[in-house]
Amino acid sequence: MPSSQINKDVYNFASKFGRMTANVGVKKSLGAYFLDADMTQFSNKTEEIKYLLSQNLSNLSELQIIVKTILETHPKNNWESDINSLNKMLTSLNLRIDDKNHNVEILKEHSVEAMINNLQMEATNDSTIKNIIPKDVVENGKKMAEAYLLIYCFENTLRTFIDNVSENKYGDDYWNHLNMPNNVKNKVINRMNKGEKTPFHSVRGDKELFYADMGDLLKIIEQNWNELFDSYFPNLGFIKTRIEESQITRNHVAHNSWISSDDYNRVFVFYKDLLKQLENHI
Repeated sequence: MPSSQINKDVYNFASKFGRMTANVGVKKSLGAYFLDADMTQFSNKTEEIKYLLSQNLSNLSELQIIVKTILETHPKNNWESDINSLNKMLTSLNLRIDDKNHNVEILKEHSVEAMINNLQMEATNDSTIKNIIPKDVVENGKKMAEAYLLIYCFENTLRTFIDNVSENKYGDDYWNHLNMPNNVKNKVINRMNKGEKTPFHSVRGDKELFYADMGDLLKIIEQNWNELFDSYFPNLGFIKTRIEESQITRNHVAHNSWISSDDYNRVFVFYKDLLKQLENHI
């Protein structure tokens, strides 16, 4: 974020609250922050607020306290209906006011939402940015993040289950005892080899199973059904249907495509089924 944008937002926030009256002055309510300041530089409350924000830009916790105190010491009816515009100023400071409970929250460091909001704020009406980042992209992205969490938990719960069952049967070297298509084995070997060539990237896991795809997990269950997995499910169709249907949604999520509420709810129910079925085995 350019310092000019931060300064602009600091100035706008300070100007808004500097013009308001309050029961408690800024210097009194936040006196500890003025201990080393030259008090002659402040001609009004706007200058005081600008100083407080500018001096604490590198410390989000302190900045959070300052903004929270400023809000609390100013009449709510002067600002609570204008939270959206306040948040536009605070986003570049990595802060946000919750529009329901008015809590001041710290945004995640390097927040994508903050970056996009800042770009949109800086863009002119005829800017390309306004055309390539539709307003609903961020909101849809938040929903898809929830879908990713669901898929991630589904797939890795299944992977952990296979790992536990296989290790109990064959020990740590279970991968070499499992039946599976050669193309799955070759895929895993290739991915592990590529991982060794790029040590600066994080690895998928410390076992071969973590390099297999969701569809590969189904193949492992199918080809080792009698030896390992038949006692955990009513029948093969039970787990096959749930994996195959969830994999379709998983692929949409993995390729940043939109999924419907029906798609999400279907995987949610399937995952709940899986957990209930395996609750005594994971």
